[in-house]
Amino acid sequence: MLLLEDSAECGDVVHVETAAGRVESGVLLEEKPHYTHSYGDFVPEIIEIDNRLRKIMAEVKDNGCIKRVSCCYGKIGRNHEKRPWD
Repeated sequence: MLLLEDSAECGDVVHVETAAGRVESGVLLEEKPHYTHSYGDFVPEIIEIDNRLRKIMAEVKDNGCIKRVSCCYGKIGRNHEKRPWD
């Protein structure tokens, strides 16, 4: 974000321009703040998805077969119906 005022101190109302070009206003709380969010609790199913995808990608790399990724997608995706390209 880009501070539009020439100078400001904590507690001042300021205007900033976002990376998308929007202009927003608010109270300046901190100079050069860092992110303090998290991505939530650990989800063990993500490990299984990671393992499956790595196996599929290794097979594609070894076989050069893009069709294999397409046909395997339904097994790990939420929608298990047949795809038109299967």
